[in-house]
Amino acid sequence: MKLIRQILSYCLWALVACCLAFAYVRMLLGPKLVATNSLMEIYNWIHQYALVHMAALIGGLITLLFILFDVFFLKTKLQNNGKAIFFRFVSLLAITSFVALLHYFLEKVIDVI
Repeated sequence: MKLIRQILSYCLWALVACCLAFAYVRMLLGPKLVATNSLMEIYNWIHQYALVHMAALIGGLITLLFILFDVFFLKTKLQNNGKAIFFRFVSLLAITSFVALLHYFLEKVIDVI
């Protein structure tokens, strides 16, 4: 029963991580343009495809980093702590910020991506 509860908890945190990744990718790509012709429709399809797939990849990376951080560090530190959910959410935001800064550094500074 404890294992099922832990898996469901990590599924919920994965959903939050994917939402944060979706918001990050949305900020990167910007809003969808209003389609005035067929070329703009194709652009919107590519935009939507990139939005969904990049958000899924970045969300998966954030989830993996968060679960590893939680298993190896937070679980022992936050045992019997009333603010455990708050600290986990703050750590999830910190991991998301780290991934965003790493992405910016690799894309704009080093020009690898």
